[in-house]
Amino acid sequence: MPSTRVLLARHGERVDLVDNEWTRTAERPHDAPLTETGLHQARKLGERLKHEGIDRIYASPFLRTVQTAAQVASVIQMPICIENGLCEPLLNRLFPETFAGFNHPELLAKDMPCIDRSYQPLRKPQHPESYSSAQRRCGEVVRALAERHPGQSILLVTHGLCLEYMATALVTSEGMSFSMPYCCLTECIRGGQGSSSHWQYGCKLDASFL
Repeated sequence: MPSTRVLLARHGERVDLVDNEWTRTAERPHDAPLTETGLHQARKLGERLKHEGIDRIYASPFLRTVQTAAQVASVIQMPICIENGLCEPLLNRLFPETFAGFNHPELLAKDMPCIDRSYQPLRKPQHPESYSSAQRRCGEVVRALAERHPGQSILLVTHGLCLEYMATALVTSEGMSFSMPYCCLTECIRGGQGSSSHWQYGCKLDASFL
């Protein structure tokens, strides 16, 4: 059987960390979109993945991750599955108690028709989460998605802390750095002819293509 490959990518540059005024007037201040730079980074990520034989794209439901995935999808011509289990850790320090929830895929698909409206998420995270519950959730979701696609290559577009949690849930023998550039790519590989059944890294936090 061919190797199973899980490619983990962080989203591109987000507007609220560049423009301090954005959150004051935003309708959904917890759900920032990409900047123009972020869109460019996402497009470069798509070009990097164009010949990687991706079989499925999954994205966190936050706008910045869906926009990143949509740029990739436009390059490799593939629909996006919105997986709530890939979302940012729903910590009280990051989100107010009045957390408004995720955008519905139908609403996102109005601007990004590449979204697969028929996909049903594996998980529905509830606010608030602790660090430990978010880490457990990320590990469970990445392992479940990998098992769903044996011998295939899948791309998961997520957030910095989630990327760390998911990578270390697979490659348990080696930790991750806390320095995660926008749109960086990490590849986790298992199996293949002459290979171990254990997960190992192909590339790790690679942003050389940006």
